[in-house]
Amino acid sequence: AGGYLTDPETEVAKLEAVVDAAIAADIYVIIDWHDHNANDHVEAAKGFFTQMSLKYGQYPNVMFEIFNEPILQNWTETIKPYHEEVVEVIRQNSNNLIIMGTRVWSQDVDGAAEDPVAGVNLAYTIHFYANTHKQELREKVVKALEAGIAIFATEWGTCDASGDGTLNLEETTTWLDFFAAHNISDANWAVSDKQEACSALLPGADGEGHWEDCELTESGHFVRASLRGETMPTTLPTPCPRLTTPPPGQCATSTESCAEKRCCEDIGSKCYEKNEFWASCKASCTPGHPNRQGAV
Repeated sequence: AGGYLTDPETEVAKLEAVVDAAIAADIYVIIDWHDHNANDHVEAAKGFFTQMSLKYGQYPNVMFEIFNEPILQNWTETIKPYHEEVVEVIRQNSNNLIIMGTRVWSQDVDGAAEDPVAGVNLAYTIHFYANTHKQELREKVVKALEAGIAIFATEWGTCDASGDGTLNLEETTTWLDFFAAHNISDANWAVSDKQEACSALLPGADGEGHWEDCELTESGHFVRASLRGETMPTTLPTPCPRLTTPPPGQCATSTESCAEKRCCEDIGSKCYEKNEFWASCKASCTPGHPNRQGAV
């Protein structure tokens, strides 16, 4: 817990390991300021993106996302001025693509299109979760595109907006077809073994990659097949035997907080966050907010 604001040296080292690996593999990578309240940390963000744009700004496959998901801040008074300040510091070192968040968890792209940030090679992100966000959100994207701004879907999931819950692969397919029709690039949430529906990997999957089919969740099978241009298998393989039972002590019991271990010893339970200090293993939990609460 804490992240860059409390331990920048450690977090930058983690980030650089990922970015360097992406450069070595010749794949795209987004350096993302993952903060709902980035406007409260403007100077920290500017310092971070100065450092990142100096180091990586000349690599064409590196992109910068400067405000992951604003919540209800005002676009014109708060979010746009933040973007303008951070864009300016990046542009001192790099002309690479900069992706900007919008109000309501990066869904109000149509509002941003009415008062866009001036500049070139700028795009706005759209985030969707297929069982929550449907045609109404696609219509907002169309309106933004018609106004002339570029869109990049830097976060989307196959399930509920909590990152967990019900998979909706039919609606996901509708979204991906929509992106293809409008030339919108996208990135799936998430290549993670977190115990939730939108994760691509089962808990305990190999941290080094090269995943076998038996290490993938249903969402993972769908996303892998989509990326490969293949059809998702109608029958999913049985999970690898080593993944069905966590090693003793790796995951939390029903009587202890799972905030640190982030998984549960009981395979039928998930780790739900109560607050920043406590999370517990339960079979189910009703989130406090329909969009962004849920299992950790």
